[in-house]
Amino acid sequence: LLPYVATTGDVSGALSSHHMALAATLGCWALGSTMLSTAPISYVTDAVSEDQRAQAIALLRTAGDVGFLIGASGTGVVADWSSMDVALQTNAGLLLSATGWFAARRLLKQKDNSTTKHR
Repeated sequence: LLPYVATTGDVSGALSSHHMALAATLGCWALGSTMLSTAPISYVTDAVSEDQRAQAIALLRTAGDVGFLIGASGTGVVADWSSMDVALQTNAGLLLSATGWFAARRLLKQKDNSTTKHR
């Protein structure tokens, strides 16, 4: 309900006239939340040794909490300066850029590992 109301501003129509759009929005939100909550923890637990695992997960959670604070404040500032649409599109662009950067680094690291193993 929250993403639909935030993007459309239609509180009364959120439950009555646009229930399919609401269901699709909530489904996408749930999928994204699931992917963003489990994937980083799995990656961190595989990347560090067992004795450093607790510290790495704590650092990941702390970075996530700081990101939520900065992200919410930054979105509010952008929304005040321009509009909510621009703020949400800016968030989408930043998320896409960060995901692309992470994927590129992983691919380059895999490529380097595969070339050094064949030498």
